[in-house]
Amino acid sequence: MKNASEREVQGKNNSIKALGLEKTSCSKKMRHNDAMTSYEILSIEPTSVGKYWVITYKTGAGKTDKEMVEALDSHEASIVFRNLMMKQAKLAAAHHTKNK
Repeated sequence: MKNASEREVQGKNNSIKALGLEKTSCSKKMRHNDAMTSYEILSIEPTSVGKYWVITYKTGAGKTDKEMVEALDSHEASIVFRNLMMKQAKLAAAHHTKNK
């Protein structure tokens, strides 16, 4: 017997499949450049669990990587990812300044 959260996840998965979104991705290239960090979002893809999104991105150094974020839609996922990258850049800058 499934509990309420399992039924909710299954319902979201069915909604994604019904909309034909399970194999789609956002391929629009978005760039973020500032003094703190540089990256380019290559794709934003939904997972089989409705509230998680996999973001594939390329760093300013040319390295391609993936990050999973929790969000309601691809737009929110891009915002959550941007905030995460900014937080990581601030921590790295603080660490770099501390070690000087």
